Amino acid sequence: MTMRRTTTIAAILFCARLVAGAELFMATPTVEKTKGGFEIAFALARATDLTVRILNANGATVRHLACGMVGLEKAAKPFQPRSLAQRIAWDGKDDAGQPVDPADSRAWLGAGMGAAFDRFILGERDGIGLGPRDKLETAVVPGLDGELLVTQNWGVHMNTTRVFNSEGRFIRCLWPFSLNHPRETVEPFLAGKDGVDDWDGRRVPLCVNHNAFYYFGTRCVSAAVTTDGFFVGSHGYVMGYTSLIATTREGFPVRKDWKPPWHTTRDWNRKKWQVAAGRDGDFFLADGIHHVVARFRARDFAPIPFTWSGTRKLAQPRPYIGEVDDPGYDKGRFQGPLGVAIDGKGNLLVTDRDAVKVYEPTGRFIERREKPDKPAARVPEAIAAATRNPRALTFPHFLRIDAAGRLYLNNYARDKPFVVSDTEGKAFTTRKLPWGHTPAQGYTAVDAEDNWYISVHPHDREKPDEVWKFSPDGKRLKIGEKDALPIDYGPRAEIKGLFVTRTGDIHVVAAVSKWRTPEPFKKLYGRMDLQGDEYNLTRVDVLGPDGKLKHKGLVRSQGINDVAVDREGNVYVLESTMWHGAHMMKIAQIDYHKKWPKVFPHLSPEQQKTGKDQASRRFSLMSRVLKFAPTGGVLDGQGGPAQLWGHAGVSGLSPWNCGAECPAGQMCLDPDQRLWVPDTFLYNVKALDTAGNPILRVGTYGNEDCTGGGKDRVLEGTRIVVDPEIPLARPSGMAVHGDHLFISDMYAHRVVRCRLTYRDVRQAPIPR
Repeated sequence: MTMRRTTTIAAILFCARLVAGAELFMATPTVEKTKGGFEIAFALARATDLTVRILNANGATVRHLACGMVGLEKAAKPFQPRSLAQRIAWDGKDDAGQPVDPADSRAWLGAGMGAAFDRFILGERDGIGLGPRDKLETAVVPGLDGELLVTQNWGVHMNTTRVFNSEGRFIRCLWPFSLNHPRETVEPFLAGKDGVDDWDGRRVPLCVNHNAFYYFGTRCVSAAVTTDGFFVGSHGYVMGYTSLIATTREGFPVRKDWKPPWHTTRDWNRKKWQVAAGRDGDFFLADGIHHVVARFRARDFAPIPFTWSGTRKLAQPRPYIGEVDDPGYDKGRFQGPLGVAIDGKGNLLVTDRDAVKVYEPTGRFIERREKPDKPAARVPEAIAAATRNPRALTFPHFLRIDAAGRLYLNNYARDKPFVVSDTEGKAFTTRKLPWGHTPAQGYTAVDAEDNWYISVHPHDREKPDEVWKFSPDGKRLKIGEKDALPIDYGPRAEIKGLFVTRTGDIHVVAAVSKWRTPEPFKKLYGRMDLQGDEYNLTRVDVLGPDGKLKHKGLVRSQGINDVAVDREGNVYVLESTMWHGAHMMKIAQIDYHKKWPKVFPHLSPEQQKTGKDQASRRFSLMSRVLKFAPTGGVLDGQGGPAQLWGHAGVSGLSPWNCGAECPAGQMCLDPDQRLWVPDTFLYNVKALDTAGNPILRVGTYGNEDCTGGGKDRVLEGTRIVVDPEIPLARPSGMAVHGDHLFISDMYAHRVVRCRLTYRDVRQAPIPR
């Protein structure tokens, strides 16, 4: 009895080890000497990823030999498909082609790659990074209990709202919101249309990123916090027209795009709407478009009626003072109004033309006062001090790390567009561009000598983007005989991808500017079933180390976002389509009848079944990673050789015509030849092998409040992760150095460092 139980327990433990993947090798790998060098033999217990390297006596990697999925229908070279037992050759040389002494070397094989949180290396919670249009005089809103809500923004689509105390210390992030709240608070929100499933079945927000769903964030022209903690404001620039928004104190949206019933125009003059908090969970709206002052309850926008309109008692109470679309300057009408505030008695102060009109809470007119001089807006000193924190990041974007471990980060910042650091985050310097020049989309590259290349918008905005080159210590270098390489694609053309090979060839993605949309495409805008080379408005050009053009249009596609070239010369691009995300969003959210598979023939039968209830997944599946042979090709073979393969399921890209207002996507080809690509819309990045097989997804939704290392703990009884292992709100840039993965998180204003781990690691000596 005891023996049977012991045997059973042993069997269970053995099975558990297999399920957990603790032992992925059937036996210890071996290395044999051959005529041409060496041969490494191994056998895996099941299909999984495998990384093969050659280490020296100090344990440093001298040769990245092979990496990819083993045992599948497709295999990255030098692996063979459909086999768990393999033999791969090594020529006895290191990555630079120099001989390696076998006596001081060994083969290293790691199977079952995973990722674990290490730490945050860049970003300051108690700091505020400034963008070019940050006006903190209007972006700081007093909250409850002395809190100060600070909204940071960039361009049209990026914003966050963070809460500080009166001493300038970070308390929490309001937008993007945290999911770490009681079940009764968070579950109903995510259960509705504002929640979706990510690829692992976890319930996450529909979106807090920039994307075509235009989730509003908290960016407002005028905003206030009500006495019950609701953040209410007049919409900023994302929706494109005037409307109101509101969030709960936890940051969950109550209203995204609300307008009072009398509002019938898509007026863009958002400054004509001003809000002020009342004294009982209510707020007032000064509607300068329709010449009224209205009152609503914040939690549901229910109207709160006035019993008076100026000096006239109303037979039928209504939620506004004034007369809709009937301007005047008497006690019951407004030319504006231009602003609204509440005094200590709860009376309503309405700025109108050259005076301040005072009303009781009932709406009854009290008096007209002379309009005082408007005091200069003042940023609280604690917040001003936070903006002076030198290590505070604005919206960290693309990442590159050279062989020496220098980390280059595009920061989307007014005064420090580039941050240069080490991989520990200890060193911290910034690099600026000459006045009037900007880093464009922020694409960068490094060459074999650790020189740094960047894309630049020149001072003359009618000129196309340029490529600049710098030495590792920041000295400006010539490319051949030129100080800068302009791209050959006409005025205002932009760079949307940059890569430098080991031989020094420069691969540049050239894209037509959205402001110069070719006339034939204007009438086609919005259609997504167009195929043919005439719609390939982006391309990859190849220039030599001397800056001279070697190949124009090596790859042509509709909306390339980045480019990478592997050791064999194969070319990889991120393809975002030529259509604006707003049109992709419409298709993602509707059935689209039978056109869904027709418009996207690249999808597998299983992917084509993705329903409209999974709009985020659909949106992701519209964009692809494409691999082309060294000789290049054309998207889907329309007018030239087709791609070797395509992998659907990347997001966080910008289409061909979006310009620098929409953050584009970056791709990272690491030394093991894994491709790291973003799926920003679903809050993760993922690794592919060079055959297009997915290896690993990294990250789940989490805002700046998340401290990392939480092992993806879920809210009991739900599929909602409240303590992510690797929290990501808007993953943007990726880089790999050694066995560390670095991810820049734009909406958490930081860079996270992850450890790349392996479930089963084996080493084998190399015979002399």
